[in-house]
Amino acid sequence: MVQSIGKKVDVYYTVWEMRNLVQSGQKYYVYVGSYTRKEPTGVYVCELDTATGELKQIGGIDDVKNPSFLRLDASRDRLYAIGERGDSDGQSRGAVSAYIIDRETGQLAFINQISTESQSLCHISLDLESQYMVGTSYRGGTAFIASLTPDGSLSKVTETVQHSGSGPVTNRQDKAHAHSAIVDPTNRFVFVCDLGIDKIMIYEIDRTNGKLKPHGEAVLHPGAGPRHFLFDASGKFAYVINELDSSVTAFSYDGKAGALHTLQTIAGLPESFSGEKNTAADIHLSPDGKFLYGSQRGHDSIVVYAVDPASGKLEYVEHASTLGRIPRNFAITPDGGYLLAANQDTGNVVVFRVDRQTGKLTPTGAQLQLSEPVCVEVLPN
Repeated sequence: MVQSIGKKVDVYYTVWEMRNLVQSGQKYYVYVGSYTRKEPTGVYVCELDTATGELKQIGGIDDVKNPSFLRLDASRDRLYAIGERGDSDGQSRGAVSAYIIDRETGQLAFINQISTESQSLCHISLDLESQYMVGTSYRGGTAFIASLTPDGSLSKVTETVQHSGSGPVTNRQDKAHAHSAIVDPTNRFVFVCDLGIDKIMIYEIDRTNGKLKPHGEAVLHPGAGPRHFLFDASGKFAYVINELDSSVTAFSYDGKAGALHTLQTIAGLPESFSGEKNTAADIHLSPDGKFLYGSQRGHDSIVVYAVDPASGKLEYVEHASTLGRIPRNFAITPDGGYLLAANQDTGNVVVFRVDRQTGKLTPTGAQLQLSEPVCVEVLPN
């Protein structure tokens, strides 16, 4: 059953601070991961001017193939990109590359790369101490954990776990399809969304050996297809966007027990949608935790929900067109003033101004044409 949800998050900036950040013309470095099927640039380095909303490309790298997901470690000025590499046996393997960020210019310098031995990768994230990286392979139906060195370079994969099972959507849930991995706010547990089996698998991190110990699971409704997942800043609530039925499910979270409890599921599409196909993709909270946003591919929109800080439930606000086709990923600036939506098929990253009182999105008129953009990361200043 589909209804509504939401949650509270700590305020990172005061209203006065956010207003002055925009008025002072603060600039953010923006990193856009793209498929390299048409153009060699894998990660575009861009700059967003918060005074004008202008987004422009200022650099890029072409030493990574099909970097469909990026992850920043702003505390150490590192960027990690998943990609592909061919091994001696002729097979394409998943790989993760590490880069150092030049804070003065925003440019990237290669550090090192490791292979995960998986068929391909779709998601990575870091634990709160940047000691371990966790990630997933959609095709392989696996999750992995890898160690990092103190300087932020990649060390090695310490364990890969295989999921099994299937779901009722036969053309998408024929087997396990792990889609994202997130470490919880206690830094003890890893939550792995598996689209193929309608479950969020929960693992405890064995920090001594770098292993993922099975801990539990959260079961979604049949045919949901959980894709991307996040916790709110308080650590009391969590949200997952379900790709296959275009919904969002909210949970309360018991951090001590490492357990999720379903609160509510809410539709991600308007009742008037009559398109043949839609798949939900990305999900983010506003920095102040007042609003939750999700991207819809097919309807080609960002759905906006207001968050109830007491109950963790969501209330529908609006759908905003992304002004392009297939918005696979998007990002919100750390000051909460802008949302950047990456439209894969039309090759445009569109800039929206965020109304912090209502959560609504207004196009600024600024957009940047890039080749198949599929992931956006904004570096906090």
